[in-house]
Amino acid sequence: MNGILRAPAFWITAAIAVMVLGDGVIQRFDGEAKRRAAGLTETTGPENVAVTLTVAPEQFHMSRLQQWGTMTGAEGRTVRLRNVSPANIDALASRSWVAGIQRLDR
Repeated sequence: MNGILRAPAFWITAAIAVMVLGDGVIQRFDGEAKRRAAGLTETTGPENVAVTLTVAPEQFHMSRLQQWGTMTGAEGRTVRLRNVSPANIDALASRSWVAGIQRLDR
């Protein structure tokens, strides 16, 4: 056992595991904070939302956003989506490139 703990490969593997798992935990907490700020924590049905990105939307972002809801427009870094399910709101909120989510009037 002592030999394993002294091996550089063990510590490199452990460091990578901590980074990967830690990043997932941080993104999950960040996603919960975004949903809470938007008042979307107790959502039971589809919502219309405005998603503000950390960068100007590019093709990658637009294709991902269209998977999660029906795009109705974009202005600057903000994209409007309709009929976003609670599961997809969770998926959106946990993305590092999403700065915030805001509920829109129906």
